[in-house]
Amino acid sequence: GVADSLRSGRNVLLDSVHRFAHRRHSLYTIASLCDAYVLVVECVCSEMEAKRRLRERPGNSGQITDSKSLELYDRFKEEWEQIERDTTTPEGAHVAHIVLDTERNILERKKVHPELEDVIQSIQKSIS
Repeated sequence: GVADSLRSGRNVLLDSVHRFAHRRHSLYTIASLCDAYVLVVECVCSEMEAKRRLRERPGNSGQITDSKSLELYDRFKEEWEQIERDTTTPEGAHVAHIVLDTERNILERKKVHPELEDVIQSIQKSIS
Protein backbone atom coordinates (compact mmCIF):
# COMPACT_ATOMS: atom_id res chain seq x y z
CA GLY A 1 0.00 0.00 0.00
CA VAL A 2 0.85 3.66 0.19
CA ALA A 3 2.56 3.41 3.59
CA ASP A 4 4.71 0.46 2.51
CA SER A 5 5.83 2.30 -0.62
CA LEU A 6 6.69 5.45 1.35
CA ARG A 7 8.56 3.51 4.02
CA SER A 8 10.66 1.81 1.34
CA GLY A 9 11.65 5.24 -0.01
CA ARG A 10 9.51 5.21 -3.13
CA ASN A 11 7.43 8.18 -4.23
CA VAL A 12 3.68 7.71 -4.52
CA LEU A 13 1.34 9.42 -6.97
CA LEU A 14 -2.38 9.37 -6.23
CA ASP A 15 -4.64 10.62 -8.99
CA SER A 16 -8.08 11.11 -7.55
CA VAL A 17 -10.80 13.57 -6.72
CA HIS A 18 -10.61 14.04 -2.95
CA ARG A 19 -13.31 16.62 -2.45
CA PHE A 20 -13.65 16.03 1.30
CA ALA A 21 -10.94 17.31 3.64
CA HIS A 22 -11.21 14.35 6.02
CA ARG A 23 -10.29 11.96 3.20
CA ARG A 24 -7.28 14.06 2.23
CA HIS A 25 -6.24 14.24 5.90
CA SER A 26 -6.15 10.43 6.05
CA LEU A 27 -3.55 10.48 3.28
CA TYR A 28 -1.63 13.30 4.98
CA THR A 29 -1.49 11.28 8.19
CA ILE A 30 -0.07 8.24 6.40
CA ALA A 31 2.62 10.42 4.80
CA SER A 32 3.42 12.12 8.11
CA LEU A 33 3.84 8.77 9.87
CA CYS A 34 6.27 7.78 7.10
CA ASP A 35 8.16 11.09 7.41
CA ALA A 36 7.21 12.00 3.83
CA TYR A 37 6.12 15.25 2.23
CA VAL A 38 2.87 15.59 0.28
CA LEU A 39 2.48 17.71 -2.81
CA VAL A 40 -1.13 18.40 -3.68
CA VAL A 41 -1.49 19.40 -7.32
CA GLU A 42 -4.94 20.91 -7.61
CA CYS A 43 -5.93 20.97 -11.28
CA VAL A 44 -8.47 23.64 -12.20
CA CYS A 45 -10.11 25.17 -15.25
CA SER A 46 -13.18 27.28 -15.89
CA GLU A 47 -16.57 25.66 -15.39
CA MET A 48 -17.34 26.12 -19.08
CA GLU A 49 -14.13 24.32 -20.07
CA ALA A 50 -14.70 21.52 -17.54
CA LYS A 51 -18.17 20.86 -18.89
CA ARG A 52 -16.91 20.98 -22.49
CA ARG A 53 -14.28 18.36 -21.62
CA LEU A 54 -16.88 16.18 -19.94
CA ARG A 55 -19.19 16.34 -22.96
CA GLU A 56 -16.32 15.36 -25.27
CA ARG A 57 -15.13 12.40 -23.20
CA PRO A 58 -15.52 8.94 -24.68
CA GLY A 59 -18.42 6.87 -23.33
CA ASN A 60 -18.40 5.09 -19.99
CA SER A 61 -16.32 1.92 -20.37
CA GLY A 62 -17.44 -0.04 -17.34
CA GLN A 63 -16.55 2.61 -14.78
CA ILE A 64 -18.49 2.81 -11.54
CA THR A 65 -19.66 6.35 -12.23
CA ASP A 66 -20.52 8.13 -15.42
CA SER A 67 -17.42 10.16 -16.22
CA LYS A 68 -19.44 12.40 -18.56
CA SER A 69 -22.08 13.36 -16.01
CA LEU A 70 -22.61 17.12 -15.75
CA GLU A 71 -24.85 16.50 -12.73
CA LEU A 72 -21.97 14.71 -10.99
CA TYR A 73 -19.69 17.67 -11.80
CA ASP A 74 -22.24 20.07 -10.26
CA ARG A 75 -22.54 17.91 -7.14
CA PHE A 76 -18.77 17.66 -6.70
CA LYS A 77 -18.43 21.40 -7.18
CA GLU A 78 -21.04 22.03 -4.48
CA GLU A 79 -19.43 19.57 -2.04
CA TRP A 80 -15.81 20.62 -2.66
CA GLU A 81 -13.89 21.50 0.52
CA GLN A 82 -11.05 23.95 -0.18
CA ILE A 83 -7.52 22.56 -0.01
CA GLU A 84 -5.96 25.80 1.32
CA ARG A 85 -7.37 24.99 4.75
CA ASP A 86 -5.55 21.65 4.78
CA THR A 87 -2.13 23.28 4.94
CA THR A 88 -2.97 25.44 7.96
CA THR A 89 -3.62 22.54 10.35
CA PRO A 90 -0.97 20.64 12.35
CA GLU A 91 -1.62 17.57 10.15
CA GLY A 92 -0.84 19.74 7.13
CA ALA A 93 2.60 20.96 8.20
CA HIS A 94 4.28 18.63 5.68
CA VAL A 95 1.72 19.32 2.91
CA ALA A 96 2.63 21.52 -0.06
CA HIS A 97 -0.04 22.83 -2.42
CA ILE A 98 0.13 24.12 -5.96
CA VAL A 99 -2.71 24.95 -8.33
CA LEU A 100 -2.37 24.01 -11.99
CA ASP A 101 -4.73 25.81 -14.33
CA THR A 102 -4.98 23.22 -17.12
CA GLU A 103 -6.86 25.61 -19.39
CA ARG A 104 -4.22 28.36 -19.38
CA ASN A 105 -1.13 26.28 -18.37
CA ILE A 106 -0.42 28.43 -15.32
CA LEU A 107 1.05 27.08 -12.10
CA GLU A 108 0.34 28.94 -8.86
CA ARG A 109 2.33 28.17 -5.71
CA LYS A 110 0.11 28.19 -2.63
CA LYS A 111 2.48 26.55 -0.13
CA VAL A 112 5.80 25.02 -1.09
CA HIS A 113 8.44 23.09 0.84
CA PRO A 114 12.06 23.46 -0.35
CA GLU A 115 12.32 19.65 -0.40
CA LEU A 116 9.73 19.56 -3.20
CA GLU A 117 11.17 22.35 -5.33
CA ASP A 118 12.65 19.98 -7.95
CA VAL A 119 9.30 18.29 -8.47
CA ILE A 120 7.51 21.62 -8.82
CA GLN A 121 10.16 22.85 -11.27
CA SER A 122 9.60 19.71 -13.37
CA ILE A 123 5.86 20.35 -13.44
CA GLN A 124 6.47 23.98 -14.41
CA LYS A 125 8.77 22.95 -17.26
CA SER A 126 6.24 20.42 -18.55
CA ILE A 127 3.58 23.09 -19.05
CA SER A 128 5.87 25.81 -20.45
